[in-house]
Amino acid sequence: MIGGILIRVIAVLVSAVFVGGSWATTGSVDISILRYLSIAVLVVTFALAVWNTRVWRTRLAQMLPGVTRDIGGTWEAQLESLWSNPVGGKVPPIKTVYLCN
Repeated sequence: MIGGILIRVIAVLVSAVFVGGSWATTGSVDISILRYLSIAVLVVTFALAVWNTRVWRTRLAQMLPGVTRDIGGTWEAQLESLWSNPVGGKVPPIKTVYLCN
């Protein structure tokens, strides 16, 4: 879930881009362009939410560098203890475990 702080950061960045773009194209800062700020923040927030819930798991997104790898599914592993019983020195047997994500 996208937190409130991230949404505020997005709002500030989007407004800075709008004001910077206005300044770059007209030579002066025109804040009337900020009337589109709420729509821009909504679109960016929605895009991030879709990325975080669905898109990053797709095969194409997994090929991008820096994308966290999707390890979803059920994995079988062996659990081996390093503990040994002080009385007799017996080590617990290896156990098969299943990890579900």
